[in-house]
Amino acid sequence: MKTFIAALMLISSTAFAYELDATEALLQTVSAGEYYGITPSGDDCSVAVRNLSSKIAIVATANGVTKRSEVYSGAAYRWKPGQRSFLATTFTTTLNGSRENIFRTIAVSTNTQYVVVADMIVDGRSSEETKVECVINL
Repeated sequence: MKTFIAALMLISSTAFAYELDATEALLQTVSAGEYYGITPSGDDCSVAVRNLSSKIAIVATANGVTKRSEVYSGAAYRWKPGQRSFLATTFTTTLNGSRENIFRTIAVSTNTQYVVVADMIVDGRSSEETKVECVINL
């Protein structure tokens, strides 16, 4: 009986953690706003998180490269609030390949957050990944 109650509590707490919509979970991880920081190589970068009507738009810029990702209401996502970790991807196929857009973030410290916006494009036999990484101050 104790095992059953423990399992039920675990299932309940896991279900509760994912009751939030993707946009709500993202905004609990990184609030809407403009953030500035540095890339892993020490260059300046910025991240804008914009709360739009049914989606959150994330625009990251570093070294002359700008990447955009959008997290829609109802999207699938992975969220670990204790680590301030959030991951969402959008996968689309084309005639010759595919495109995956990735947004992920995780806490570095109490006041900083590591953010990545990336695109992985597969065209025939070739693939290309472009990304912007930024450690922002919250």
